[in-house]
This record gives sequence, C-alpha cells and structure tokens, in this order.
Amino acid sequence: MFSTHRGYIIILIYMLDHPTILFSQKKLTILGRSWPAAESAGFYTYHHEFQPSRYTFPYVISKKVTSFIFKGHIIHKIMRNQFENSSQLVELILDWNSIHEVSDQAFLALRNLGNLSLQNNKITKLSSSMLEGLQSLHYLNMTGNNVSSIDCEVFKDIKNCRYIDLSRNRLSYICPGVFLSLINLTLLSLSENKIANISLLTFK
Repeated sequence: MFSTHRGYIIILIYMLDHPTILFSQKKLTILGRSWPAAESAGFYTYHHEFQPSRYTFPYVISKKVTSFIFKGHIIHKIMRNQFENSSQLVELILDWNSIHEVSDQAFLALRNLGNLSLQNNKITKLSSSMLEGLQSLHYLNMTGNNVSSIDCEVFKDIKNCRYIDLSRNRLSYICPGVFLSLINLTLLSLSENKIANISLLTFK
C-alpha cells in the first residue's frame, strides 16, 4: 500500500506476524501496540504483540536506513554489538519498549549516531561501556526509566553530547566528576529523581 505524507512516498506493509512498518526514503519506523503517534500522523497502526521468543531485539537494519524508530513493543534486552551492521545510523529511537538491560558495547558500531532515545523503558543502570563508541552523539534521552546507578566512566566516549535527559529516574547519588568529560554539554536534566545532595566536585 502506498500513500504520501509531507511530500514523501510512504510504504505501509501489513503482515499478520509483524507490526506496522513505515518507510520513508532513509527513515524506517516500526510501531506496535496501536502507537498513538502513528494515528496522529495519519497512519493506521496494526495491533501487534511480540511473542516471548522475540524478547530480544528482532531486526537487522538495512544499511540504507539512517533513522530507525522502534516504539511500543515488548523487548527486554539490547545485546552486545546489536547494531554492528548499522554504522550508518544517525538517529535511533527505542522508546516505550520495556527494555530493562542494555549490554556493554551494545552501540559500539554506531560511530555516526547523533540522537539516541531510550525513554520510558525499565533500564536500571548505566554501565561504563554502555555508551562506548558513540563519539558523534549529541542528544541522549533516558527519561522515564528506573536508573538508580550511573558508572563514573559512562560518559567518557560522548564528549560531543550537548543534551542529556535523566529525569524521572531513581537516582539518589551522582558520582563526583561523572560529567567532566562532557565539555560541550549545554543542557542536563536530573529532575524528578531521589537526589538529596550533589557534591561540588560533580561539575568541576
């Protein structure tokens, strides 16, 4: 089925065992659970739930795709080197997916990624190697997770990052110096956490 949206050709593929797939030039969107954003954009959203065997990330992304949006599904884990064949990606949005674990070096191959959004999942910690290899990242959205622990070295590879949102998590402690490598940071949100005190060394 073909339709147009804002001047682009949109291909809508409906399959009984897959969620709705929206493809626009180099942008691929896979939507599940009757994702409301698709309806507001004029798309029909196929009602779909992954089977338990698909609780890990189930897709290999074409090298032609530079923007990948995967919202509203049930996946629990992103494996190490999950995107090893997707170095062309500049945008990766994995919101509302029930993700509770991101393995070390899960995004290692994504050297061109500028925008990473993992909001409204169930991630509990940011390990030292979770963001390894993301030297081009400038936008990181982790709002609405269950993050209670941040490793002191987690941001070492994302020196170009300008925006980090860690709001609506469960942080009670921030490691002194954890943000020191973020020399280009212009916006940091830590609102709606459990932080009572922050050391003066945190930002020095």
